[in-house]
Amino acid sequence: MLEDFRKKQLEIQTKELTGKEITKEDEEMLKKLYDILSLNPELSAYLSAEYSFSRIMDDITKIIMDVVNLK
Repeated sequence: MLEDFRKKQLEIQTKELTGKEITKEDEEMLKKLYDILSLNPELSAYLSAEYSFSRIMDDITKIIMDVVNLK
């Protein structure tokens, strides 16, 4: 299930990056998959940790870019 979720997530991100329209069906399908995955406590904890890690990495990247742009 996680693999299906990742594929759908990647498909939507690819559409977004290439300027294609993201349909309501795409969004709904991704949300349904996420809701189903969230029912499993281990997967829910994994997704939460992954999201937290992603936010930390974004913050680190912003800090580094700010320092690099100062020079």
